[in-house]
Amino acid sequence: MERLVTPSGFELAFERRGSGRPVVLLHGFAATAQVNWIRPGVLDGLVAAGYQVIAPDLRGHGASGAPHQPEDYPLASFLDDLAALLGELRLERPVVAGYSLGSRIALHGAIAGLPLAGVFLGGFGVGNLAVARAMADTIAAGMEADRPTDIDDRRARAFRHFADATRSDRHALAAVQRALPGWEAPQLDLVELPAHVCNGREDELAGPPEILAARLPRAGATAVAGNHMNAMLDPAFTTTLAAFADSMDHR
Repeated sequence: MERLVTPSGFELAFERRGSGRPVVLLHGFAATAQVNWIRPGVLDGLVAAGYQVIAPDLRGHGASGAPHQPEDYPLASFLDDLAALLGELRLERPVVAGYSLGSRIALHGAIAGLPLAGVFLGGFGVGNLAVARAMADTIAAGMEADRPTDIDDRRARAFRHFADATRSDRHALAAVQRALPGWEAPQLDLVELPAHVCNGREDELAGPPEILAARLPRAGATAVAGNHMNAMLDPAFTTTLAAFADSMDHR
């Protein structure tokens, strides 16, 4: 992976492949660029479609810096990391595609006025926002538990199993979760960019994509096979993302 140091001194690791118009991929909580985008074939599918694809590991995840204090994970820090990536790589009006937590960052990036062409929101809906506020401490405690069998909550236990499978820094992930309730709720009516919501039909967390798309001024919606953990494995996820990127005016 390539690396850059942001103006705040944070080290951000990222994959960069292909050439052409840029697409930036932001993975979900407890995942990595490898887990969400490379292994499922999303990155290679976009490269084959003629795009330059940049996939960072978010702060607290993968090969990027992973401090253990919640104060290192305000929303502004993730937006600063994204802005630094766009600036350092001189990416002009990319499509930014996220999954779950990555979609929330993409959405806030659009609201903040980052120079984007459009946002693709995978694995994301109003349910994600509710869980981020109501269950953050429970999920954080699950990350800090000695063993998954010590976790009573089903959803927290699922996130813990996922974090263990991805060999994540669990204490960094706990800090991310403890920071999430402090993130402001996105003002969906302020998303002026084109958007597309793409969720798995069995995604109980995000819910049907049409619900979120109806609350965004310029959004479409697509349901693909799968649940919250595996919807990106459906080839239709990649073809839908590529079609959305193709529809953008990148000038």
